[in-house]
Amino acid sequence: MLPRIIAVFALMLTVPAMAQTPEQKAPTPVQPPKVKLICKTHAETGSLIARRKICRTAAEWRQESDDIQNMNNSRHCNGPSCQGIPG
Repeated sequence: MLPRIIAVFALMLTVPAMAQTPEQKAPTPVQPPKVKLICKTHAETGSLIARRKICRTAAEWRQESDDIQNMNNSRHCNGPSCQGIPG
């Protein structure tokens, strides 16, 4: 009787594993690549001691730099020579 119970129990354990085919398994969620943050410390305006830490991705730092560059160019250069027109 005991060998029969053990055989039935072993069969019960293997049936769910055999019933699941690779198509039925839940897909593994794809992890997005980890984005490395770059942190910079900036002095607070009006204070010699207070500092503020700002963390952003490289793309965000590049975008901020481009935005500042464009703002400075538009503020200081209004003539036709700034737009590539000689004269």
